[in-house]
Amino acid sequence: MFRPNAVTSIAAGLCLLGGSCQALTGSVDVVTPPDGRAPMPDPVVIETGGTPVPETDARQPPAPSAGVIEVPGAGAPLLPAMPPLNDAAGAVSDAGVPGEPDAAPPPPPPPPALRPVLVASAASDLERVGEEGGEPHLGVCEGGVVIGIRPTANPSEETFGQRVTFVEPLCGTLILEPSSDGDLASSRVSVAPDDAILMWEESDEFQGPPVTEVPDPRLVWVPQPPTVCPEATPVLVGLAGEYDPAAPDSTGTSAIRSVVIECAPLAVAPDGIEVRASALGHQLVARGDSFAADGAAEYASSCADGAVTTRMVLHAGFWLDGFVLGCSSLASPHLAGEPCADAGECQSGVCGADATCQP
Repeated sequence: MFRPNAVTSIAAGLCLLGGSCQALTGSVDVVTPPDGRAPMPDPVVIETGGTPVPETDARQPPAPSAGVIEVPGAGAPLLPAMPPLNDAAGAVSDAGVPGEPDAAPPPPPPPPALRPVLVASAASDLERVGEEGGEPHLGVCEGGVVIGIRPTANPSEETFGQRVTFVEPLCGTLILEPSSDGDLASSRVSVAPDDAILMWEESDEFQGPPVTEVPDPRLVWVPQPPTVCPEATPVLVGLAGEYDPAAPDSTGTSAIRSVVIECAPLAVAPDGIEVRASALGHQLVARGDSFAADGAAEYASSCADGAVTTRMVLHAGFWLDGFVLGCSSLASPHLAGEPCADAGECQSGVCGADATCQP
């Protein structure tokens, strides 16, 4: 916009050319703005591009022409308006030429798909700790792994002494969370506790779930707080503690005096499929408020070669006489649509002709 002094000078020049200043300025009502700035007369049409100002009848103001808009309430036209511009959203812009919509930013890549970690092999049983006294019970984490235990103990020092009477496995499922940069080996495996997948086999060999009624009034069965593997070492790979290999009060049986869980971190292979318990970084975990007594010897039973505990055989009657851990390997095969080289790399077990896993 022109400043007031520029417009006044141009109007004065036109007075000289046109011979009458009254026609241009004499009929303007001058009002001083509240901020005290010099009043500005009605605007004068200025033709741009070097074309001389046309002569007009000084007594008659020039008529509006095409492209010139009138300010409401004013007697003189303004400069030709600039054509509006439409921006990408359809709003008016002042750039002077029609604009094109801005290119939409590319959508962010979808987050990597979560994949279940599956039990990849049948359980392989370790050597038994203790004896086979009492009844055998087989607890299996179907489709998952053992992540802790819930013991029961007899804390009484009376007839049968202090000992562990049972150990119930706690189960969980595993989920592989691929890293955002696509590096499969740096994927994270998370654990979701799931009591619903604990199954007690009932057959000619195994007696189903353990009994909860105390079989003899001389015993006291006290449930202990659960002991669960920490987040950094989320899977149980072994049990350790102290015991009497031959119980002093019962021939042909053992007495487990304490139980500690051995937990391991998980590692994902570079192919993103094999999941293993790390050989290093294991932790022995025990609750300070859980029952524990001294035994005549120490015991330890632990999975090897990257396997983890998926089931337990427990021999128990009045107390826990012995146990056997079952260990399995783990894998997280590809989902449908992911690349594969053979059927074993797919959750569905089918690798298609296009080298992708089928639903």
